[in-house]
Amino acid sequence: MKLIEKMKKKWGVGIWGFVAIMTAFSLAGTTSIFLRKKMNFLPADLPFLANILIFFLTYQILLLTYGTAVGKFRFFWEKEKKMLFFLLRPFTPKKDQKTSHVQ
Repeated sequence: MKLIEKMKKKWGVGIWGFVAIMTAFSLAGTTSIFLRKKMNFLPADLPFLANILIFFLTYQILLLTYGTAVGKFRFFWEKEKKMLFFLLRPFTPKKDQKTSHVQ
């Protein structure tokens, strides 16, 4: 129970908010695996990274969908934005870096 209390405090939700969030996470995971198994139109020799990318994108879309269905869209949208900024960080210039201006 300590873990649940810690997560509720971190997320700033009550017990029903916690249940809604965990429900959205579990439904998104289960559905994305189910859909991936049903994607027969994809080639069997699809590269591993392409499989991961498809699974990842499917999961993120489903997470927002289920999050909206349980009334926690804002919570999941904030998580999605943080994850996107984290993934794009290697490709964005640092603030203290001098950018070269082409003239």
